[in-house]
Amino acid sequence: FPLGSFPLGSFDLQTSPLGSFPLGSFPLGSFPLGSFPLGSFPLGSFPLSSLPLLTSGGWTDILVGTDLELHASGDSTALIAELAGFRKLPDHPFRVSGRFKGTPERFATDGFEIMLGESDLKGSLEVDIRGKPTVTATVTSNHLDLSHYLKQLEQVIDDEPEEGATPGTTSGNTAISDKPIDFSPLRRADAEIDITVGTIQFPLMVLSEVELVAKLNDGRLEIERLAAIGQDQGHVSGSMVLEPKDDRYFLRTDLEARQLRLDIAGSTVARMDQPPIDIDINLEAVGATPHELASTASGAIQLVIGKGTMDHKVLDLVTADILLTLLNSFNPFAKQDAATEMQCGVALLSIADGLATLEPMAFQSDKMTMLGDGRIDLGTEKLNLEWITKPRKGIGISASMITNPYIKLGGTLAEPSVELKPMEAMASTGVAVATMGLSLVAKGMFDRVTAEKKVCKIALEEIGRRADGSPKQPGKKK
Repeated sequence: FPLGSFPLGSFDLQTSPLGSFPLGSFPLGSFPLGSFPLGSFPLGSFPLSSLPLLTSGGWTDILVGTDLELHASGDSTALIAELAGFRKLPDHPFRVSGRFKGTPERFATDGFEIMLGESDLKGSLEVDIRGKPTVTATVTSNHLDLSHYLKQLEQVIDDEPEEGATPGTTSGNTAISDKPIDFSPLRRADAEIDITVGTIQFPLMVLSEVELVAKLNDGRLEIERLAAIGQDQGHVSGSMVLEPKDDRYFLRTDLEARQLRLDIAGSTVARMDQPPIDIDINLEAVGATPHELASTASGAIQLVIGKGTMDHKVLDLVTADILLTLLNSFNPFAKQDAATEMQCGVALLSIADGLATLEPMAFQSDKMTMLGDGRIDLGTEKLNLEWITKPRKGIGISASMITNPYIKLGGTLAEPSVELKPMEAMASTGVAVATMGLSLVAKGMFDRVTAEKKVCKIALEEIGRRADGSPKQPGKKK
C-alpha cells in the first residue's frame, strides 16, 4: 500500500480507556491493504460489517462501550475527494477531530470539528441504526465558503448529460429535464438538524447569522426555518416542504429576500452602490421530474429592484439566452458602458397550473425605459414574450440610436426565436404603429412607454391591486 504517494498528513487514533479497545489483538493480517481498491472506496456508505477483519476478531464486541477519539489533518483533500468521487472539488488543507462513544448500531459524537481551508464546522451528532437509521445533529460554524464548491458542482452537473442526450442538452429537446428525480434517499433515514452559521460565502453574496432548522421523517423533508442577514441590513427568510404523494413528490416553498445586494468578484462598483433587490417566491408543485414539477406549478415570483449602479460584469454570470437578450436590449450600450445606473425594476411572474404570465414588467435606468409582458407555458415550454424600450428624455440619446426598440421572443425555452422591429417601423404616428404588425398588448406598451410616466410605481400599484383582489381601475392604463 503506497502511503507515501498520498498527502494524508497526520492521523492519530486514541481510545479511552485503552483496555476497552484491545489493539494488540486487532487482526490486521486479515485486512488486505495491498490490494485495497481505493478508486472504488464508497466512503459515504461504507458498511462497517463488511470489513474483512469481522470474520476473525469480533469487531462488534470490540466496539461495545468504546470511547474513541479521532484526529486527522493534512495539507490536501485530493485523496479524500478522489475516494468520495468528487474529482473537481477545490483542494484545501484539512483538519478533523472528534470523540465517538457507543456501539456500531448506536453512537454519538460530542465536540466534533472539521476545518477545510477557511471553512469550519463543529457540533454534536447522534446516530441510531438499530432499525431505520435516525440522525440528530446540532452544527455550528464561524464561516463557510461555498462559492468554489457550488461552481464546481454546477460544472459537474453540466458535464453529465442525461441518457440519450448530448452534453449541454436534455432528452426530448426540452430545456427542463424529464429525468426522474431520485427521492429515495429521503426515505432511507429520519433526521433532525439544527445549523447555525456565522457567515456563508456564496458566489454572488455573503449571508450572516444563518439559521436552518430541518426535519426528515418517513420521506417528508421540512425546512421549518431558514433565516439569514444579508450585508448592509438585507435579510432572507423562508420555509419549504417536500413530501411524498403516491409515486411523486409535493413541493411547497416560501422565500422572502429584502434589500440584498450582489457582491460581484472584481467589480469596480462598491457593494453599497449596487441596487438593492427584493424577491418573493411562493410556489407549489407536484411531480417526479423537474418538467412535471414545472408543468404543475402554481404561485408567484416577484422581483423589485431599487436605485443603484449595476455592474455589467453581471452579464458574465448570466447563461440563459432569454435573460441576455433582455439585459442587452435594456442597455444597448452595455459593451461601451461599465455599468448601468438603475432607477428601478419591477416584475411579477404569476403561475397557474404551469402557465406563467409575466405582467407587469417595468424597468427604468437613467437612459432607458422598458416595458414588457407575455406568457411561458412550462408544460410545452412555448414562449410568447414581448417588450419595448425607449430612451428617456433629456439624456442626449435620440430614438433613432435604438436599433430595435421592439423585441418579441417566441419558440421554446430550448430553442427560442427572436423577432426584432427596427426603429423605422416605430414611428410616433398611430397609423405606423397600427400597421407594423404589433399585437394589441405591444401597442398598449408602446403608448405607455411613450407617456414617460413613473412605470415602476404604476407596476407596483398594479401588483398591490391584484394582491387585494381589486379589479383594474377603468380608464387608467397600467
